[in-house]
Amino acid sequence: MILPNIVVWCAQVFNPQLYGYAIGNVVSRERASRFNVGEGSALTLDMPYQARGAMMSALICVIIGPWRNFTKVHRRSLYKTLEILKAHIPRALVNVMSTPNIPDIVKCINNLPLACEATHIFACHYIARRKHDPQQLQDLSKAMRKVQEIDEEVANLQEFQSDDFAVVYQPLMRNWYTPTNRKGNTDYRYFGPDCFHLSQLGHAAVANMLWNNMLQPVGAKDDSFHPKAFEVFECPSEERPYLATRGNSGKI
Repeated sequence: MILPNIVVWCAQVFNPQLYGYAIGNVVSRERASRFNVGEGSALTLDMPYQARGAMMSALICVIIGPWRNFTKVHRRSLYKTLEILKAHIPRALVNVMSTPNIPDIVKCINNLPLACEATHIFACHYIARRKHDPQQLQDLSKAMRKVQEIDEEVANLQEFQSDDFAVVYQPLMRNWYTPTNRKGNTDYRYFGPDCFHLSQLGHAAVANMLWNNMLQPVGAKDDSFHPKAFEVFECPSEERPYLATRGNSGKI
């Protein structure tokens, strides 16, 4: 379960031909990827290229891995990406999501299987090799917070807000923490076999949180982690029948 599932399932009531999410384990250049232009191991510099591949989308989510986002490069790349989207896609809503603060999460993980330990060192060595050094983890955490601040700053620029185009910063991942079970150990049900990427359960929790963020007014969005998927599910109301943007959220 991911956000496109929620959106498409609701919208297909009105248009059964509507589609958007990938229908297979494919890369973005394959037809089955449809409007999913995300790629594993993508860099912040790849975002403008990916934006050009999303020209037919009306709802776009932007998120990029945290350990490769050097602040000046990231700000420039995110700005360029939003410029491309605004110039070429009318009537679009763009969600900018910060990735979780991985160094903070790493500090809390326990009982990590050996197979996952090896995977983490290979796939994310910059953080994995420093997890036993509190000072280095703290420095990395501060850098990640700076990247999150840049995401919010750029998304809130007035030039990306108009009557037919809006960029909204969604803070759902900002304070993500490691889910735990009743014994206080890391709950690996939320992670895939590599104990790193999300499982189906983890994706469902994130999709639920993102959907809720999209309906919550700017300035009053929930940035808490809710691991229980669909325990809370926001719905449009008569007072607020639209997805929330800076333009329709009232005084901010």
